[in-house]
Order: sequence, then C-alpha cells, then structure tokens
Amino acid sequence: NIECDYDIDDEVMRYFPRFEARKNLLLIIKEGINNMAKYSRATKASVVLKKQGNLAYLKLSDNGIGFEPDKVA
Repeated sequence: NIECDYDIDDEVMRYFPRFEARKNLLLIIKEGINNMAKYSRATKASVVLKKQGNLAYLKLSDNGIGFEPDKVA
C-alpha cells in the first residue's frame, strides 16, 4: 500500500534505442520498487526518469525507514 508518483520523460527512451537496454532499465526500476515494498515501510514513493543534458537521470525515493550504509553487507 505505497502511494507512488511517477515523473517519466518520454524523451529519455530515445537514449535507449536497443530493446535490451530499455528492458534492463525497467528491471532496475522494478527491483528498486520491490525493495521499497519489502524493506522500507514507506507509505509514499517516487520514480523520476528524466533527461539531463546528454544523460539519463533516474531517482527512486521513498519516505521509509532508511538504512545505515556501514552496516550493509
């Protein structure tokens, strides 16, 4: 039960002309959302995929409990 906002720029997909690259990008997003649902205890999440100059920018965020980076194996 996570409310999720999506901000996806259609032009970004032009940077991924190969099917395999688009598939991998979507799998990365899917894994991020799955991890939010399993571990974060979030109630809100956001997926941003935009073009910034000549780069694609992906940001996945939530309002969950977070983690301590030095305790990640």
